[in-house]
Formats: sequence, structure tokens, C-alpha cells
Amino acid sequence: MHVARLMQLAVALVVLSGCSGKIVVLKNDQGETVKCEVSQSVALWFGVIARDLTLDDCVAKYEKAGFKKIS
Repeated sequence: MHVARLMQLAVALVVLSGCSGKIVVLKNDQGETVKCEVSQSVALWFGVIARDLTLDDCVAKYEKAGFKKIS
């Protein structure tokens, strides 16, 4: 019984470790920097796919305005 419980805990930790927040920093030719950020709570509530889509939308918006990823 304890082994099954430990396995459940291990699986839960692996799944939750992928649900961290994410930040992308972008910079334009004038030296201005902006941040696209998705918090860990958003990733936990809506999932990693939603986190990545939200981040990609933000980055695409700034790239259209002439910004480039620096991290």
C-alpha cells in the first residue's frame, strides 16, 4: 500500500514540475526591453499548453512591433 502511495506522489510531482511559470525577454533596436510572462498559477490552473500558447501570442505581438527575443 505504501509503495502505491509513493508512486502516486512521484507521478504528481513530475506532472506539477512542468507547470512552472515562464518568462521571455525581448528587446528592440532602441534598447527598450519588454517581458512576456505567464505565472505559475496560470500554468497550474490552465495547463502547460495554455501557458505556452499565451506566451507565444505575447511574443508574436512584440516581434511584429520589431522586438527580438534575448532570453
